[in-house]
Amino acid sequence: MGKIAIIDLAKSFSTQISPLFILPVIYHLIAKGIFTTNIYQDIDEYSEISMGSLLEQIDRFVLEEGDNDEAE
Repeated sequence: MGKIAIIDLAKSFSTQISPLFILPVIYHLIAKGIFTTNIYQDIDEYSEISMGSLLEQIDRFVLEEGDNDEAE
């Protein structure tokens, strides 16, 4: 799964259930680390999400910062 906006993912279930019921589930899955998003921006229905955990995103950030520190 590539990146998709939260609202678009919720609307993809619209033939089975109202997207308004899906939004809390998506936010819960973000909190559980099933989906990941940019943690440096406010999360809303237009935020892009993808599969992966927040810890992976933090690890990448720490590694990038470490590389920048070594370059200086």
